[in-house]
Amino acid sequence: LANAITDNNRVVGSAQIAGGNSHPFLWTTADGMVDLGTLGGTVGVARDANETGLVVGQARDANENNRAFVWSQLLGMIDLGTFGGDVSGAFSVNASGQVVGTAQDANGNDLAFIWDSANGLRDLNTLVPGYDLTAGLTITDDGTIVAQTPGSDGFTLLLLTPDAPDPVPAPPAAVLAGLAIAFAAVRRYRSSARPI
Repeated sequence: LANAITDNNRVVGSAQIAGGNSHPFLWTTADGMVDLGTLGGTVGVARDANETGLVVGQARDANENNRAFVWSQLLGMIDLGTFGGDVSGAFSVNASGQVVGTAQDANGNDLAFIWDSANGLRDLNTLVPGYDLTAGLTITDDGTIVAQTPGSDGFTLLLLTPDAPDPVPAPPAAVLAGLAIAFAAVRRYRSSARPI
């Protein structure tokens, strides 16, 4: 079962292996179908990929819990973790390597997350206060996220639009004279998410 295709024709999904279990796969014209394995459990599925070769999805760990993963040819499959619970799943990745999905806390509540290699796993509810965001479903290359929140008839979808990065204050002249300093901009999301 194929779940996504990138602009450079990388296909991801899940396929049966010998014994009947399904594993996540990556297909390219150069390598054909590659079994990405699991996190020590029996099954998994790849949900999305980007043009640089990152693949995301969920795979079972040695305790047979579904866990969100990101896979790269260099590092293999990495467990993205949870917020103290047992279960997580990744649904989408953008060109910058930002991943969105859902992860449980210690009480079994589903929380929407955003992950990147610099900041790790972050609860979207802390970036967009006032909503009960249970899953990040997709993320665009500019960082726009479609997330879900419980509604009266199931779930409501919200469009989360990133604000411009915070301005970086100018360092004092003495610092400029003697040091080379790298500044990182922090991206925030508007608290006025809108239903779609």
